Amino acid sequence: MPGRLTILGGRLRGSAIAGAIAGLCGAIIAACGIGGTVGGGSIQPEISLRVQGTANTPFTALITDTVASWTVNGVTPVAIVILNVNPPVRVYATKLVGNSAILTVQTVSSGVYDMGVASTDAPFGTAVTQTGMLDGIAPPADPDARFYVKGSAGESFNGLIQDLNIGFALDDFVRTIFLFEHPTGRVDGFFNLTSGDLGPLDVDLAIGGTVVANASGAPSVQIRAP
Repeated sequence: MPGRLTILGGRLRGSAIAGAIAGLCGAIIAACGIGGTVGGGSIQPEISLRVQGTANTPFTALITDTVASWTVNGVTPVAIVILNVNPPVRVYATKLVGNSAILTVQTVSSGVYDMGVASTDAPFGTAVTQTGMLDGIAPPADPDARFYVKGSAGESFNGLIQDLNIGFALDDFVRTIFLFEHPTGRVDGFFNLTSGDLGPLDVDLAIGGTVVANASGAPSVQIRAP
């Protein structure tokens, strides 16, 4: 079950990106030199959604912040992390089965759990939670860049996701979906197992709903947009 928040304080700008990549490469032993550098700017917190409950319950979720929205389909348990978020965030999670399975959605920000939590056990029920007041649903994310991190249940990993301007340090469990809001240019990712030899990590990078790259391996994986 996903239980550890992405290290949101690990968001990086400027020369910190190069330092983070160098540090990761010491553990990952992957090719370096992706991305770029930029300085300055305010930093918004990232937000993680923990979709849990009865194992393997299929659901569809509509997620929105003030700028972009996403539709995510999956099964419990899974973590969904919005990188470069513009809060507040609202999520509508709907069960795709007509039974009494429990579907729970919890929002987490900056290491603080229970910002919002909602559950349903109704057939085809919907759980709704938010981190603040929103006027409506934002337009679909454009571009829609997503990293799907899969592997053996319970595997933990760390790593780095970045575009040409900004990077995000990661620390989470399989399965996690990372939604990268308004990336600049090409996106890249490094992922490194931290839980021992439980099997390879499998990472998909999807742009606009199409998987454009896949990488699988252990203990480390590097993936980049073509």
